[in-house]
Amino acid sequence: MERPASSRNKKGSGTNEANPAQVLEQIKQQQFHPVYLFFGPERYLLDELAAALKAALFDEVNAEFDYDLLDGETSSLSAVLNLANTPPWVAERRLVLVKNVPWFRGNKKSKADNEETDSASPSTFVEPAGTGASTKRKAAEGKDSGEEAAFLNYLKEPNPTTVLVMLTAGEVDRRRKLFRTLVSNGTAVECRELNDRERRPWLDRQARAMGLTLESAALDYLITFGGKSLYGLINELEKLRLFLGEGQTRVSLAVVQELCSRSVEDRIFDIMQAFTEKNAPLALSRIRELIEAGVQPQRIFYLLVRHYRIMLRARSLLDQAYSDQELASRLQVDSRLVYKYMREARGFSEAELAQGLKQMLEIDVSIKTSEGSPGMWLELLVAKAMNRG
Repeated sequence: MERPASSRNKKGSGTNEANPAQVLEQIKQQQFHPVYLFFGPERYLLDELAAALKAALFDEVNAEFDYDLLDGETSSLSAVLNLANTPPWVAERRLVLVKNVPWFRGNKKSKADNEETDSASPSTFVEPAGTGASTKRKAAEGKDSGEEAAFLNYLKEPNPTTVLVMLTAGEVDRRRKLFRTLVSNGTAVECRELNDRERRPWLDRQARAMGLTLESAALDYLITFGGKSLYGLINELEKLRLFLGEGQTRVSLAVVQELCSRSVEDRIFDIMQAFTEKNAPLALSRIRELIEAGVQPQRIFYLLVRHYRIMLRARSLLDQAYSDQELASRLQVDSRLVYKYMREARGFSEAELAQGLKQMLEIDVSIKTSEGSPGMWLELLVAKAMNRG
């Protein structure tokens, strides 16, 4: 099958890596590859690609006969190859979809294996012939090696009447022969998490596909407080569509603020309250909750810096005779949050807030120039906040 030129990776000849948008466009044009590997942490994109292929290849009747779903953690390569080599019954092509594939990961010897080998005495592996662990291990390795060789041969000459799709939310080792062979005859697609610049047009397209038009401020609000998860953002759009009802399409900032989850913002307030009370367990607990909800440590750090800046402005306005609307304008926040910011600002002196902001900016430089995970730097930030005053 001739590969569409748009999907080729220009960095090197003979490789065929594409991004999700390219592959979705190819699927719309009924251009299919015999083998796909979809990998990366963004599960929405993984599921979207698999669903698009299934919808393009089958109607409801054909899928019953020519669609197979397997789990790579429990299925052998031989089982996958048997299905991949089976001709379709009704449709033009058979679709074999294998989730959780482990076969493209790096080959790293486990710590347990190293310890067993290093500490073994000469008699450790002396066992009755044909019954010991070493014999079983060699037999298993031989079987795995044979299956991998058969899989490699299949990737070199895949069945043209089958579309074999493999998915993994983990990383792959591009140096492995299996991967290099796959991209020579099929397509590998990395489904990484989108950054803010990419999520904005993505979210706008999804909203328009649902018949919604997001005002720019509403779009910014969802990007800032909606979390990293694309599934989470889709859920927010669904809530907006149901709330507006039939005939209503325009989504304002006020509607988004009224309806959509404020859990991220609420937890940021909780973290700052924990800083006020010098309650490290609470601060760390809220940070963990945000990370578990799909909010990246870098975004948590950004939101805390933003919160500090707002509180520093709020602290300077405490004794001014401004209305809530005027304060909201000066702080550039929703008027309903003015009371919370002003109340929280009373728990800090201007010097403490200025010092806290300075420490955060220093940590920001460290994140960009030093080793260590963003999560580690967040823990350091909590420790510094506990030592204020």
